[in-house]
Amino acid sequence: MPPEPECEDAKRNFTLASQAKQSEDFQSAISLYTKGLDTARTVELRSALLCNRSAARSNLKLYDEAVLDANECLTARPSWSSSYDCLAMALEGLGRTNEAQLCQRLALELAALKKDPTNESLKQQVRAIRQDLAAARAAPQPHVTHDIQEPPPPPPPQLPPPPTQLHRDPQPSPATHTHLEEEPVRTQQSGGGGGERGKKRA
Repeated sequence: MPPEPECEDAKRNFTLASQAKQSEDFQSAISLYTKGLDTARTVELRSALLCNRSAARSNLKLYDEAVLDANECLTARPSWSSSYDCLAMALEGLGRTNEAQLCQRLALELAALKKDPTNESLKQQVRAIRQDLAAARAAPQPHVTHDIQEPPPPPPPQLPPPPTQLHRDPQPSPATHTHLEEEPVRTQQSGGGGGERGKKRA
């Protein structure tokens, strides 16, 4: 049975999107992954498109949208390690470090379990981490708030100083007013060689 043309179109868009993502053209990659999802039919292809679109959105810091893509991918393929890698990247961007670390651990354990599917110890580890992750995601998420310092209250209005009584010296009356002028020097008139100087000579 030949492949459906819609799936071939989705594969072509997936290839173009991956090339754009490698070139760090994340916006174009997101658009191409979205076009691929419109025509993808298989679970594997849809999961690959969702996982890679999640990673591209995380690179653009669109973490909320990236989490939605990763969750949809996990719904389709809950045991695919790449799903948890993409989810860890998005959660890390949102500051949910504990959940991100659990996703990273779970991705590693699932990858190891795929290589050794009969390993009971790995199975127990996967179950334990899944329980821890489910509890962490069910817990209320703290809201990151920034302390906003309110501006100090304005200072009280500056009131003008009370009027002061200016102490002025009383103005002298006209009768006692003095003029600071030098009086003319009076000299005796000389006449006939008289005067005290003449007497002393005599």
